[in-house]
Parts: sequence; structure tokens; C-alpha cells
Amino acid sequence: MSSVAPGALVEYFQEKKILCGLCLKADKKSLHVLSEENREAAVPPQRVVLATPSFMNPAALREDVVARLRKESAHREGVKAGITLADLWELMAEEPGQYTIHELAAFYFSGTPESDQISGLLRALRDDRVYFERKSDLYVPHDRERMEQLAESIRAEERKEREREEMVRWLKSTWLRVTAPNGGPECLSRYLDWIKDVAVFANESSRFKEVQALLGRAGIAQNDGAFQVLVRSGAWSADENLLLHKNRVPREFPADVNAEAGAIVAQFRLHGLPEDASRTDLTHLHAVTIDDEHTVETDDALSIERIDEGWRVGVHIADPAAFMQPGSALDREALHRATSIYFPDLKIPMLPPVLGTEVCSLTAGSDRFAISLLADLDEAGNLLRSEIVESRIRVRERLTYDDVDAFLEEGREDLTAIFKLGEARRQRRRQSGAVFVPFPSVEVYVEIDEEGSHIDVRREEHDIRSHIVVSEFMILANEIVASFCRDREIPAVYRGQAEPTEPIEIGEVFTALHGFKIRRLLRKGVTSLDPIRHSGLGLDAYLQFTSPIRRYVDLAMHRQVKHYLRHGAPLYAREDMEKISTHIAGPVEQAELMERQRKAYWIFKHLEESLWAERAATVLQTFSDRYHVQLYDTLVETECPSVSGAGVSPGDRIQVKIELVWPREGVLRVSAVPPARQ
Repeated sequence: MSSVAPGALVEYFQEKKILCGLCLKADKKSLHVLSEENREAAVPPQRVVLATPSFMNPAALREDVVARLRKESAHREGVKAGITLADLWELMAEEPGQYTIHELAAFYFSGTPESDQISGLLRALRDDRVYFERKSDLYVPHDRERMEQLAESIRAEERKEREREEMVRWLKSTWLRVTAPNGGPECLSRYLDWIKDVAVFANESSRFKEVQALLGRAGIAQNDGAFQVLVRSGAWSADENLLLHKNRVPREFPADVNAEAGAIVAQFRLHGLPEDASRTDLTHLHAVTIDDEHTVETDDALSIERIDEGWRVGVHIADPAAFMQPGSALDREALHRATSIYFPDLKIPMLPPVLGTEVCSLTAGSDRFAISLLADLDEAGNLLRSEIVESRIRVRERLTYDDVDAFLEEGREDLTAIFKLGEARRQRRRQSGAVFVPFPSVEVYVEIDEEGSHIDVRREEHDIRSHIVVSEFMILANEIVASFCRDREIPAVYRGQAEPTEPIEIGEVFTALHGFKIRRLLRKGVTSLDPIRHSGLGLDAYLQFTSPIRRYVDLAMHRQVKHYLRHGAPLYAREDMEKISTHIAGPVEQAELMERQRKAYWIFKHLEESLWAERAATVLQTFSDRYHVQLYDTLVETECPSVSGAGVSPGDRIQVKIELVWPREGVLRVSAVPPARQ
């Protein structure tokens, strides 16, 4: 340190920069300098990289010193700009070793270098990431392979930075809704995938930091910036279903599956149903389907005819197993999907639509294959005998629930008879311990067009007569198949439900408060490879059989029963049924959760349309500072600040005002309307 005297030009590292400074004085620990940034500092010796003696009188005016330092620094940066490290590397790579800065400068400048030349080279080496490696005060040239690797890495990073700059420009124009020239940069598709990943998975995305940095550079600071960019760019709609992206649900069918389905449909359209002499011809029956007006996959029909002891009711279930071979591409895809998924605005089928809505669907006026469960019942609804047959049927009428209710009002004979039998079956199950809780439900229908989304939210009561007709005979059909499998020890996937945690009592009037309390008592349904009691239905054996177009477990049970009917033995062993049950459990649970969440989204969107409007609500619980309420028309439950002195109790009906709705986040805020203002 004593070799550096006051008045020397000192160059030193300061936060990865090389600064010029004038030595004012030196002591044993550091140099006291005035820098080109017009700051005085104590510089430790290890940070000094170069010193030029007798540069300037330290007693000169401060502003003169700073001006001279800045000029000298600019000059040395100019020297640096003229240096080509590749040339120096070519010289030194032939004689690998460790070199001081002075030795390198001597090689490059061919002789004794000036201090500004040494400084220029030093500054060039400071920024070098390709040719030399610094080890303390020495420099080592990289071998050619390493140099080329580093050079390519730098070029790749420069390409990435150019892409980032292009994306920032695109993001800015998109955010301002200005059309990007030429449709955007070449890298747009890749970056959009990253932005989508962040919009779906937020900080769990591997691209989160990179995308957030890009959004920040574009001046987009919103928490949902990634999502909004996709909406403004037209890549997504404002109502994009993130659940599908998050769970990677396939919407399209693979090519081999479509090809297989297409071949089946082409054969069907050309020749109709194949001949099958083993099937029972039931086309003489007056079979009807009963669904809502939106149904396109019709997988069940009903018929009724007089017999000596009472009535024969036919429950006819579509037979997709007649067209799908186990292990085929169609079958593998159906097993992978496990179930159809129904959203208010979208349906994702388990089978390709050409099968589910054409070949297999029980279309009115056309012959179709079915599995028919024929149940002989007396006038009191007692099951006398039953039979399961592979059949050919022809649906004569397609009815909606509203149609059936209207016909029942008019007293149509066949529907009245089947309704009375359904009521009788219902009463028998009640006597067997079935729990009938008349929970209301909310149906949500969404139509999307160029003008936006049109949301129809309907509250529906439970005990609608047309619903009783369908539900009771679907339950009977599933019970018949469960008993058939149990009695013959045919491996099957049964469903059951444990008894409620407490006895359930329902008075003459069912209220929202009853429903809130009863929900806590009911047990979750379970599956089993052995027959188990289903307390909710009042049955000792029950399984799912009536929806093979949209549930794989039903399709598997069709194959199991059909194979037994034809060959006297099941198709699947117990281990096979266990594998199927285990495989579909996750996808089915995921589908049910997505359906609930998407339905809630559209209900919240519906509520968003009536901000500050008043709605009826039932108080379910009261706390010191709030109520837990259920909105009457949508059944949405939320918290509501209490009203001082209102004297509200559980079960009371109050009016609430919608104050805030965030559909995507599932946030709803309401306030209670004071009684005096209701």
C-alpha cells in the first residue's frame, strides 16, 4: 500500500464496476480516494486493480478532479471498446498457462503497454464470459472446447433476451388491446404455453418467476395478469375453464379412437344394426325415454304392459358393449376417462359423440340394442319375478320431465300406472329403512354466443312426479342386477352407504335448516367388491348399471352380465373388477369435484349480474358477529355480518344484499338488510 502515493490514479472494483479514483492519502489498511462519482471512500487493497502514479495534485479543486477522472474513465472505456479478446485468446491458447494483466497487455499491444491500455484490457476481461478465466490476479485462457461451449451459451442467452424483448413489446400491445404486427413474434406460441401454465398453476408453475418477470417488464402488475393477458389476446375466453387445464382433461379423442368409432358408425349407417338372433325382440313394446330437453345421450327407456298378476315394467338400457371390444382403443380411452363430465357450458363425453348420441343412444323411432330388465310387479309394487335379456327395442316417444308431469296431470294411463308403481316401490324402500331427504337442487344451463354468456339458474324441488318415475325404476334396475350378481357370485362393484350417525326425522315441512342439519348426519357412499347395505336406498345390494354410455363401471357391468347370460360365466374375475374399480376411482372423484366447482363458478357469475340487489336467504347458524346463510334461489351458503338488535335465529328468512362477487376465486360477500328496511 505504501507504493501508492497521494495523487496517483487508482482503479478499483466497486459493485462489479471498475471506477477511477484519485488517491488522497494512504495508510496501512486502505487508500482514501475521491472517485469519478464524486464520492470519497476508503478502498481496501484487495479491491485495487491498477494504479498510475502522479496523475493529479490531490490539492486541486474537487470539481476539477472529478471532471478529470470522468474524462480518463471514458478514455479507458474507449480503449476497451477497441480490444478484440478473440485475437488475444488465439495468441494465448497456443501457450496455455497463467498470466498477469501486464503480461497479457504486453502480448496484445506488442511491447510495453501504457496504463490506459492495461486498463482497457482489464475492463474487457472484467466483462469477458468466454475466453479467459480469472483466478485471483491471474488469467487462464479456456481450451477451445470450453470456449466454444461458453460462446454458444452466450449466444443462446442473447437469443433469449431478444425473445424476451419481443414478448415484452407484444405484452404491452396486447394489454393495451393494440393489434400486434404480423400476429406476434415467432416465439409467441412457446411463451403462451408458459403464460397458460402460470395462469393455471400460479407460483407452483416452473415458469412462474420467468413469466412474472416478463409481465413486470411490460408494466402488468395485476395478480391475475397472466390470465388477463390470455383473455385480451383471444387465446382464452373470460370464462375459461381452468379446471380442465389444471387436471389435464382431454377434450378431443385420439386419432385411433376416432378411427375405430368412425368405422363402427359407417357400418351402422350403411347396414343398420347387425343381425343377432340371440337377442329378444322387444320392438313391439311402447318404450319411452324421459330426460331433460338438453340430453343428447339417451341411455335408458321405460315400458309398461299388463300381465295377469299386475304389470310388467321394462327398464331398457343402451348397450354400447355390443360395439366395443374389451382392450380396444375405444375401450382403453373410455377406461382412461372413466366417466363423462357435465359442466353447465360444456360436456366432455366418455365415448366419442358419434357413438354416444347415434349408434348407442336410444333414439326415438329407430331400432337399438339394449339390455332389458323386465320386472313383474303386483298392484302394490311387490317384485314377483325379474329377467335380464339382451334385446332389440324401438323407442316410440322421447319425453321430457315436463311432458311427463303434464301427461300425469291429464291422467295418461301408462304413465299414471308406472308412476303409482314407482310410488309403491318408494314406500317399500321407506319401510326397509331408506332415508328420503327432499333436498332441493339447482340446475344451471349456460349458452355462449357472440354476445356473451347467458346463464339460466333454476331451483328445483325434489319430489317431482316425473323424477320419481325415472329414479325409482333406475334404482329397481340396479337392484335387480346387484341381486343377480350376488346370487350367482358374479364379481361386481357394489355401492353402499352406512347408516346415518343419528336417526333422521323429517316433519311435514322440509326447510333449509332441516337440510343443513341432516347433511351432517349422512355418511358418504362407498364401493365394495362384496354386497353391502345401502342405507340411503334401503337396499341390501345395489350397483350401477343404467348409464353405460357415460360411466365405465356401468359398461364393465354390462359386459359382465352379458357374458354370463351367453356363456354361464363372468368375463372379469374378482381381481379384474378390483383393478377397474381402483383405476376409475380417481378420475371419477376428480370429475365430480370439477363439476361442482364449475357449477359454482356459473352460479357466482349469475349472482355477479345482480350486484346490490336483494335476495331471500335462510339463516342456518348465528354467531356473535355474523350469520351463516343460504341464498334461497341458488342454495349458495356464505357468511353475513349480523345486524345489531335484529333478534335473528336459525331458520329465519331474511333479505341480504349482494355486495361483492369474484366468480373465479369463489368469493361472495353479502350484507343483511335491516328488518326496518325490508
